[in-house]
Amino acid sequence: MERKKDDADGSRVQQLEERVKNLEQMEEKMDSLKRKVDEVLLERKKKADEPRVGKLEERVKNLEVMESGFKMDCLKSKLEDVSLEKKKSDDADGSRVQQLEESVENLETMVSDLKAKLDEEKAKSSSDEFLLVNAQIINVRCSSSVWSNLDSNPEKQSRALFMASKAE
Repeated sequence: MERKKDDADGSRVQQLEERVKNLEQMEEKMDSLKRKVDEVLLERKKKADEPRVGKLEERVKNLEVMESGFKMDCLKSKLEDVSLEKKKSDDADGSRVQQLEESVENLETMVSDLKAKLDEEKAKSSSDEFLLVNAQIINVRCSSSVWSNLDSNPEKQSRALFMASKAE
C-alpha cells in the first residue's frame, strides 16, 4: 500500500510539476501576448495621435511666425520712431544752421555799417585836420584876442574857423 501511496504521490507530484510547467509556459505566452498588445496599442495611439501631433506642430509653427511677425512690427515701429527723431533732429539742425546764417548776415551788416561810420569819421577827421591847418593859417591872420577866447574844444574851434573863412 505504501507503494501505491508512493506511486500515487509520485504521479501526483509529476502532475503538479507538469501543471506548474504548463502554468509557467502560459505565463510566458501571456507576457508575450501582453507585449504584443502593448505594441499594437502603442502603434494605434501613434497613428491616432499623428493628426493631433501634426496639428500641434502646425500651431507651433504659426505661433512662431506670428511671434516673428510681431517682432518685425516692433522693429519697424522702432525704426520709424528713430527715423522720426532723426528727421526732427535734422530739422532742428537745419533751423539752427539757418539761425546761425541769419546771425552771420546780421553781424556782416553791422560790420559794414561800422566800417561806413569809421570811414565817415576818418573823412570828418581828415576834414577837421584840414580845418585845423586852415585855422592855424587864419590864426596868424586873426587877432589873438578872438582866438584866445575859444577854449580847446575842437568843435568850437571848427566853427570859429568856418566863420573866419567866410568872413574872408
